[in-house]
Amino acid sequence: MLKEKEQKILELLRQNGSLTTKQIAEKANISESYTRKLLIKLRNEGLIESVDLGVIKEHRITKKGRLFLEKDDSILKARVHNIRVSCNVLHADYEKIIEHGKRIRMNNWDAYLVNLRSLVNLSNVPDIRIRFNLANKTTAILYLKEFYASSKWEAATIIHNNFQKVRRALQIADIILDEDWIKVKGIYGEYAFELDSPLDPGHTIDLCRNAKDPLGNELPVRAKVWVDESQGLEVETNDADYTHNYLLMPERVARIEKVVVENSQFFTTARELIREMTDANKAISESAKLLAEHTKSHVGYAQKMAEAGEYFVKGSRFMIFILILMLVLSIVKGGLL
Repeated sequence: MLKEKEQKILELLRQNGSLTTKQIAEKANISESYTRKLLIKLRNEGLIESVDLGVIKEHRITKKGRLFLEKDDSILKARVHNIRVSCNVLHADYEKIIEHGKRIRMNNWDAYLVNLRSLVNLSNVPDIRIRFNLANKTTAILYLKEFYASSKWEAATIIHNNFQKVRRALQIADIILDEDWIKVKGIYGEYAFELDSPLDPGHTIDLCRNAKDPLGNELPVRAKVWVDESQGLEVETNDADYTHNYLLMPERVARIEKVVVENSQFFTTARELIREMTDANKAISESAKLLAEHTKSHVGYAQKMAEAGEYFVKGSRFMIFILILMLVLSIVKGGLL
């Protein structure tokens, strides 16, 4: 199984075609020096290839790398659907929109639903519907096709690529008249995971905060998780952060397990120390009681001394427990970051 950042690089190259080391580092949010190390490893495994263009070097995923991503069952993926990208339209050819679009009467304005393929006769144009709301401030909603993603950053990359295809197609069709024609307001999507065990359909959990889109922007809707059976029993959510944490949990658990194993000697030593202290305390208590009974003097005093020893051991065991707890918390924190 690839590490999280190695998988991220493969997915970036699969989505973007080819990228430079600097571009990969920026998109993956890691340093260039560490990016170079990961690229060398992926190249040695035959998952990527590098092309020297003279001044710069670009990297791209190989067929082996694509097959690896497709066949690696250990990589969890979410079904991203019901994706709506809302935008502010600055300047467009409204006559063409009205001509090619299907009119939808709203409360105080007219909306026109346009299929992108009906506007542009190109083979690589995605099958995407766009609803233009012709009001005082024209807005557009892009309805994207569902896809599968293994993290929120991959979902954001796919959405961005589809958005750029729509942008280019509308430019070719002369629907948009300026380069800076549209501003993204928000991205709403829902994320589904298949269930291994049955749960009650219709049950909804409120995450007590607003949902976030793949770009990290807060949406004006509550973040929720629910069980749905419209396409087989699935857990669904409208929150990209919840999705991201769910998908990366197996990798994070594996990292925590690795750290725990590496520190297993500490836990073994602590357990042995507690056992030895407990045995020593029992021996001291029994010896003190026997001595007091044998000399027939200060039995109560000896018993108090034995009880004090027991409290001392309990206190020591508590301190050791606190130290172990602090270590475990640091391990968990390090594993989750």
